[in-house]
Amino acid sequence: MNSMSNHEPWKIDLIKRHPGILGHMAAERGIECGPGWRDLLDVLCLSLDALADLDGPQVAAMVIKEKLGTLRFQAINASPAQRGAIDLANRLSSRICECCGRPSTPNENMGNEWSASRCRDHAQEEDPVSHRSPP
Repeated sequence: MNSMSNHEPWKIDLIKRHPGILGHMAAERGIECGPGWRDLLDVLCLSLDALADLDGPQVAAMVIKEKLGTLRFQAINASPAQRGAIDLANRLSSRICECCGRPSTPNENMGNEWSASRCRDHAQEEDPVSHRSPP
């Protein structure tokens, strides 16, 4: 069976667009966040590739997930400039709805003491991880 068959289409597309950074994510844990952060992840990977082209190392993502309402993108082989780009994306995620990508604010105590980054339309969803694919 194809290791990417359990991934949502947007995740497969992102992995294919950035195989050097995300290629192993298909066989590992995968991308564990909602589709609203797709563009943020895409721009981050483009930035990491551009920085690698300027004599930086090739970054490999080890963890991509939502935790406490923000993106957690953890990588190995990152230069200081690449770590700065990763930190910026992690921080920006708190202002982007993880469900749809629209502007949001951090939402705390979402029913079961969950924190999430949600727009007004998605802030009241009871299950903060309902849009994620199963492990």
